Amino acid sequence: MLVRALYTSTAGIQASSSYLDLLGNNISNADTIGFKSLLARFQDFPYFGLQPGASDPDGTLLGGGAALAFTYGLFTQGP
Repeated sequence: MLVRALYTSTAGIQASSSYLDLLGNNISNADTIGFKSLLARFQDFPYFGLQPGASDPDGTLLGGGAALAFTYGLFTQGP
């Protein structure tokens, strides 16, 4: 279970890093003529029970983390 917790936290850190990279790119190019900013969408990894292979009587599930699913451009009219 400890290894799964490490994978979950690693996935969250990687997703946060991807978002910060995207945000930094948007901020650094904000004054560039014709630049269109990007938006990010994330997805959850599947949830799993505390005891693999056994049904959990409490129904307690742990998250598997998150990842950057895709990015898309915001193509609205600028100032």
